[in-house]
Amino acid sequence: PQAVGSRPRAVRGRARALTARAHPAQRVRLSAPNFAAVEWPANIKIGKKPPADYVPPLDHAMSAEERDRLYGWHALPPLWWELPYHEFLVQRRVRMADVIRQAWGC
Repeated sequence: PQAVGSRPRAVRGRARALTARAHPAQRVRLSAPNFAAVEWPANIKIGKKPPADYVPPLDHAMSAEERDRLYGWHALPPLWWELPYHEFLVQRRVRMADVIRQAWGC
């Protein structure tokens, strides 16, 4: 049976195939730490703006508790929008692994 919230096997296979065929520079862009769940209306407003342009006002609008919870579950380092891209990916991968370990009770 498929876990709740997981992608169907066919979708996972296509994603893996796409990543495998991608140019090495594209593989970084297609890696999981680069993705975020953003609803279509927000995504349209954001357009091609870098996170440094749109995240700070959103960040400041949250309470410390909301921010800690959001950053924890989404594996985001503090001030992530200010990090060099490669450093962001490295830190987020480590944090994603921590979230997974916590979910499995490891």
